[in-house]
Amino acid sequence: MIKQEQLECLELLIENELVVARLYEAYAKRTEGKGEFWMKLSEEEVLHAEWISKLKEEIEEGGIVFKEDRIQKDEVRESIQETQVEVDRVLNTGISYLSHKEELKIALKKESGMLEKKFFEFFKTDNEGLKGVLKKLKEETNSHRKRIEEELKSEKRNS
Repeated sequence: MIKQEQLECLELLIENELVVARLYEAYAKRTEGKGEFWMKLSEEEVLHAEWISKLKEEIEEGGIVFKEDRIQKDEVRESIQETQVEVDRVLNTGISYLSHKEELKIALKKESGMLEKKFFEFFKTDNEGLKGVLKKLKEETNSHRKRIEEELKSEKRNS
């Protein structure tokens, strides 16, 4: 049986992925010539949220358990709050107040933070399929970080 705290943690992880997706979508709408870059990342964040939702179903069925000592809901909440502030700022400002380079720095901080705080290591399981999903989440987040780093290097060369 899933504990309420575990359920809340999963919901926070889903919310975190979705708020990052909203941020990238907001950047896509505001950053001329870079919409495709940001929308691709946004769509992938939504997919990550769907994967976590699937994990939630598996936990409810008993196929996966939490590492009790790894649950750091406050870190996830803080990430969500910081990201939502940025989303609101972008959406409520009539003009683009950030350069693409500044947006990339913020996104890099988000993706790196998820990896450094080990957001996807809250779980342990013997189920190979679920291990694969968890591994894929971590790899995808790392891929986002690398793509953002590459885009940032490109921006620096072009400025």
